Amino acid sequence: MMIFNQDMDVAGIEPYLPMEDVGWRVLDGDPQQSVRIDHGTIDAGPLVGLWRCTPGTVEVPSTAHNEFMTILSGGLIVAVDDESSTELVPGDSLYIPAGQKVHFQVKETVTKYFIIACCGPVN
Repeated sequence: MMIFNQDMDVAGIEPYLPMEDVGWRVLDGDPQQSVRIDHGTIDAGPLVGLWRCTPGTVEVPSTAHNEFMTILSGGLIVAVDDESSTELVPGDSLYIPAGQKVHFQVKETVTKYFIIACCGPVN
């Protein structure tokens, strides 16, 4: 069992690939991402862990997987498929289906819990 909450130990989050290396576009600032994987892999998901990002604005042209997230600290503004934006603060959750264009505007360093799952058919 894994418990994720706002008071959890976030040790072990390590710098991850530059945004551009994972197919994302930096629109403003110099956001840096860090990740801690607690369970699974992309291929044998679900992938569960923590993601942290410093301030900046990023565009994800098309999400490759379904993702559920809960903000643990910090805050960001998110817009999916150019719809109106929503501010997320600690305790807020969001689900993004695969194939969506997403804009993240990180206002202050944000840490989120995530579950990423492949989008193929269920057998």
